[in-house]
Amino acid sequence: VFVFKNVGDAPLRLTKGDTSCACTLSNVDHDEIPPGKTGTVTLEWSAEHREGMFRQVAAIFTNDPLRPRVTLSVEGRIKGSLGANPAEISLGSIVAGETATATARFYSYLEKPVEIIGCRTTDPEHLVASFEPLPADELANEKDATRGWLVKVFLKPGLPVGPFRKRIQLQTDVKESPTYEIPVMGMIASEVSVVGPGWDQKTGVLRLGNIRANEGMQRTLYLRVEGSHHREVELKPVQIVPDLFQVRLGKPSEISGGRITLVPLVLEIPKGARPANYLGPDHDRLGRITIQTNQPHARELNIYIEFSVRDES
Repeated sequence: VFVFKNVGDAPLRLTKGDTSCACTLSNVDHDEIPPGKTGTVTLEWSAEHREGMFRQVAAIFTNDPLRPRVTLSVEGRIKGSLGANPAEISLGSIVAGETATATARFYSYLEKPVEIIGCRTTDPEHLVASFEPLPADELANEKDATRGWLVKVFLKPGLPVGPFRKRIQLQTDVKESPTYEIPVMGMIASEVSVVGPGWDQKTGVLRLGNIRANEGMQRTLYLRVEGSHHREVELKPVQIVPDLFQVRLGKPSEISGGRITLVPLVLEIPKGARPANYLGPDHDRLGRITIQTNQPHARELNIYIEFSVRDES
């Protein structure tokens, strides 16, 4: 609320002016303020879901020739009720058959007491999470935090080769935010890897882009097999999503003086395929080819595919 005082000897007229984004000017109590009197202007805006520093401005036009425009400004910081640091847990690259651990700090910024009443993961078979209160000296390092917890995550062996993305789900007694999720991601690596055009090793995604139905598509990747048993490796496609893809393995060959075996993997979408959309940031929205292997610690290799098929005839 801003207070305007008329220090002149004639009525002061106020008119609403322009405002910044997501800003609403309201409650101009008096179109005219008599000499010696005051009037108020209320500036309102919605914080929505944005966090961090903000600045909102609005203009009031007046009939004062010496000050025809007054700019109102509000600055501050919007904080969330709950938050995690880091916001996402990255376990990096993990050799198949090994375990991994990581931690995150979970904070409450609410004045009222908050409790975590439950902790689980979206894949309890492979991912286990627990929590414990933060010591007072660590809590003091987080500005505005009223409570804090150390969240621990433990990854068990058994995930298929390739990228993974799971979530920790913290159950709280905050009515407005009963569940808070912390993503957990990483890459399971093994002696079997993928190389080829369009392949993103970091995310484990093959990016094909937009495919015209009347043209179709063919792409050759290579399954690179290393290690002491690379000559005995057995590979077999066991799941193909969607069924638009035709998949076949080529004849193996050896490179690097016989230390590495390369197996061609040919992917094809024939001409006339039906429209499809497998674009998106999440793996569960992408296409997928699962390759079964005979490796003892990595029985499966997932190849995720980002693509769409458009009928442009």
